[in-house]
Amino acid sequence: MCVDSGARAWVESNTITAALSYLTPEDKEAIKTSLLSGGLAGPLCWYTAQLEQGNINEDASANLQNFPLRHENSRAHSFIACAKDCIALPAFGDSSHGKYAKGPVTRKEIEADHWGPMSHAVYRNERDVAGVVGNAVNASKECCVLL
Repeated sequence: MCVDSGARAWVESNTITAALSYLTPEDKEAIKTSLLSGGLAGPLCWYTAQLEQGNINEDASANLQNFPLRHENSRAHSFIACAKDCIALPAFGDSSHGKYAKGPVTRKEIEADHWGPMSHAVYRNERDVAGVVGNAVNASKECCVLL
């Protein structure tokens, strides 16, 4: 989540920055405890499984009816794309929506990184409520908000 080779230089320089505005003291302490007790093994499991493709057989055997976003659906979608996310690129969301979303897709791009759901929680929650209420009134269908 940084420039190539930037992480090593940043860590070795013992850089300390101010806490992010959306990170509560309780969340910061929970993250700190997790990292100091178990290192990055747990937090990185998601990425490890994806990179090593350890999930392919299980995904192939999954009942897609239990995963409504993994097959075509006609529900309205509100896609909030995080423009500065270098991991979940907005183009990936655009591609998924083009393939699976057969209902209307409203796309809004915001200046957020990979942690957009946390840094822009108020905006996201307002969109969630507006989408669900507006969609229920206008189309009687469920609205999915995807980041």
